[in-house]
Amino acid sequence: MSERRDKDFLYRVIAELYNRAKYIEVIDYPKSINRRSIDIAVQLKNNKFLLVKVAHNLDDIPKGEITELLGLSIRLGIPSVIISEKNKGILLVEGVVYEKNGAKAVALETLISAIENNDIFIYQDKESFKVKINPNKLKEKRINRNMSLGEVASMLKVSRRSVYEYERGTMEPSTNLGEKLINIFGEDILQPVDLFLTNPNENQIMQIEEQPADVQEEEMISNRLRQLGFITYHAKRTVLDIGARNDQGNKILIIVRHGKEGASALSIKAQNLEKLSDATNSDSYIVVGDEKNLLKEIEIEKAKAFTLEEFIEFLRRNFEQHNKQK
Repeated sequence: MSERRDKDFLYRVIAELYNRAKYIEVIDYPKSINRRSIDIAVQLKNNKFLLVKVAHNLDDIPKGEITELLGLSIRLGIPSVIISEKNKGILLVEGVVYEKNGAKAVALETLISAIENNDIFIYQDKESFKVKINPNKLKEKRINRNMSLGEVASMLKVSRRSVYEYERGTMEPSTNLGEKLINIFGEDILQPVDLFLTNPNENQIMQIEEQPADVQEEEMISNRLRQLGFITYHAKRTVLDIGARNDQGNKILIIVRHGKEGASALSIKAQNLEKLSDATNSDSYIVVGDEKNLLKEIEIEKAKAFTLEEFIEFLRRNFEQHNKQK
């Protein structure tokens, strides 16, 4: 894996997004681009947020980084995408949404097109490409034309069951079959693939693989947040240690001191946490265990720093009442 090549590609992505975003923040932690789950946090001009992982080759990204990107995305309710140029040595096709370990991946040109409000209809499903169809519109068009499932199936050279599943939305046609359906019923049967989907369902939230806490303080904070009605996620490959979101839309990003981390190391983390916080409309906090003297030494602008005891009390004071009112 070439770190230089990935950095060059990252700079190209930043340059293309710069004039198309309201805010764009580069997350420089961890220092190596090949060890991060998040490279860029973006707030678009329509006020949508986006977490971005960048890699020249999609197949070079370790599964753990993708799992974490997806976990933070779903638990925080912030859409995420991987931007790559190649997959298994082959250029990514513009206008196609690829899938990698459950995460969406696209070429840079595809993301730019989506930001500029151009619809995407083709996506990768395992080793094949499929077309996103609006099942209700397809059924409506078929009925309006007095066509049976069998007639449509005969024209497509597929089974009646396949057409039935298309209309239920449980199966999508290949690009070739999708083109035939468009020729029969028109382009309005298409349904865009939403790169910026922000409302994960309960099943998606529950399916996210948990990562164990590194230190006891993380476990204590996560438990307290869950008691207060937050959904939490523990991260290991980006600047935050805990991400959390509640039903009121409050998003919290937390750094927890590990071992003997000093003020300098925590300040570097805090600067990146504040950038991520700004770009995702989240609140940021640093928790230093019981080292009260560290609080004055950490260089922060917007983030707030607490001892563990102070932070647990802060959470109780600010969110316990909200949870009781639910």
